[in-house]
Amino acid sequence: MDVLIRLKASGYGCQLMGEYFGCLLYVDDIMLLSYSLSAMRYMLKICDDFAVEYDVKFKTGKSVAMRIGPRYNMICEPLEHSGKNLQFVRSVKYLGNGINLVSYKKIKFSVDHVKIKYFVLSTAYTLGAMEQTQNLWLLNS
Repeated sequence: MDVLIRLKASGYGCQLMGEYFGCLLYVDDIMLLSYSLSAMRYMLKICDDFAVEYDVKFKTGKSVAMRIGPRYNMICEPLEHSGKNLQFVRSVKYLGNGINLVSYKKIKFSVDHVKIKYFVLSTAYTLGAMEQTQNLWLLNS
């Protein structure tokens, strides 16, 4: 059974408008999105069990965790993946996209690489109106 199917079936992870977004997966890059640390622990356990069952190795040296929300900087129990504690960070790259935690309500996404690809692929448009970063404001729910 695919790790994505297992994660979705578990009920853990983020959902948006009824769709599952708890696991973003592209080739061999995976990003887990969870609404709580305890849910993330369960999701990491599912990934660890999958790795043992299918003899898959995750690159734990590249694995990190980012916390978002009013309690993002509170001390908590570490998250463990493949027997190693994950480092909590304020910025991360996923598929070349920079994601930076500015404050507990604001995340900045870097799209510089998109501008470069866009310029190379299309000469019919100008890039002057394109912002270097896009901001996402998080609302308390």
